[in-house]
Amino acid sequence: MTVKLKPLVYGTAAGAAVWAAAFFLAGLILYITGAGGIFITAAVKIIIALAAFTAGFVAGKMCGSRRFLWGLGSGMMLCLFSLLIGTFIGGNGGFTADEIINTAIFILFSLSGGMMS
Repeated sequence: MTVKLKPLVYGTAAGAAVWAAAFFLAGLILYITGAGGIFITAAVKIIIALAAFTAGFVAGKMCGSRRFLWGLGSGMMLCLFSLLIGTFIGGNGGFTADEIINTAIFILFSLSGGMMS
């Protein structure tokens, strides 16, 4: 049995593209409006959910069978990518409650994206 990495790579790349574009737009809106606080938290959660769903959906569409597992794999790769970037940018090296919630969002939405593909 061979493992095809193409769905994982393409799903993760699609999720990362959505993630980057959405964070850019959210940053632009934040800069223009001067909003803060609850807007930032809500925007991060929505963007994470959208990116994870996209990653799972694309990976699921590409593989055909066991879509939820491929969606989960792609979402987890995106989650690890996110944690890695967060650690390099200024993370403290430990898990906060917010990071655990974000990881749960990655898992749930990537699974649902894979199943709905």
